[in-house]
Amino acid sequence: MLLPKQMETISFAVVDSYTKTLPRVRAALANAGLEIAGEWDVTYDLRADYGVSLAPCRILTVYDPIKLLQNMVMDASAALTGQVSVAVCEGGGHARIFVRGSRSRLLDQVENALQLCGARHLAPVSAA
Repeated sequence: MLLPKQMETISFAVVDSYTKTLPRVRAALANAGLEIAGEWDVTYDLRADYGVSLAPCRILTVYDPIKLLQNMVMDASAALTGQVSVAVCEGGGHARIFVRGSRSRLLDQVENALQLCGARHLAPVSAA
């Protein structure tokens, strides 16, 4: 069984709006050979369930299909650790991106893809 690594959150700022940034993030991830296993419109669900209106935010579950396959051949529990969460949110007319995962090749790939689509690092959010 693979031991879980420490999770970290990396934050980015983008000059463009959320609506322009979200498709660019999807394309950058695809160009890096990564796939989006799921996409969750968080604000839609909160509005529908609780009547709360918040700025737009979507969470993308991202994985590297080749690396996941390689890891799962060795240990099926790799299915639980082989993904990274990417939140793309509106923040004052500009997009903010938060990436959450354990330090790995996948996290590095996501980080590099986001930088290629114009995202710039902000101070670390957390390392826990």
